[in-house]
Amino acid sequence: MKVKTYLPVFSGFYNTIFEPCENAEIDDINNNRTSKELGPITYDDCKFDYDGYFKEVAEQCCDIIEYELGKYVSKITLEELISPKEYNFHNDSINCEIELTEKNIKAINKTIFDNLDLFEDYLQRYKSCDGFISFYSEYASDWLNDKTIKAEVLKHEHKLGSILEFICQILEIDDMTLYENLEVYIYATNYDELCGNYDELCGS
Repeated sequence: MKVKTYLPVFSGFYNTIFEPCENAEIDDINNNRTSKELGPITYDDCKFDYDGYFKEVAEQCCDIIEYELGKYVSKITLEELISPKEYNFHNDSINCEIELTEKNIKAINKTIFDNLDLFEDYLQRYKSCDGFISFYSEYASDWLNDKTIKAEVLKHEHKLGSILEFICQILEIDDMTLYENLEVYIYATNYDELCGNYDELCGS
């Protein structure tokens, strides 16, 4: 079974540990320039490949969650990165396609029903209140049958992501799990130019 949903755990780029840090690249460029007796550059001189950075982070996060949830998912494939026009209410989200086998579904069911009280508490995030109208039920009975998760829940574009988000909490998979396993850096596309690696820039 393949379901399009959102990637659990990832909290977005804006004001999070996933926000690109350009300082290391700027320091590296300036170290190169110093060795060639060139003056320092600043952020404004750099052309950073933000699109490449965001895409690589999204791809690696999918791979990391796929590995961490190996018992619960068969494959996670990046679909797209969604970024809001303004960050007042939402942060970036990774949309993905998640493949589940029967064995995965059995493991998901077992974890949910082994932690049913915690799952019921978790669903309170969907309780409507002043200033917030929820689109989803906070009652476990609307998500679960007597012994299994309802089939329509596992096929739902939001609810599957939410189920996996809960399992990640049980397994203590969080932002730091992702961050510590990432191998992504923000690069300046004009690195060689800024480092004075072209003959004409070195005065020869």
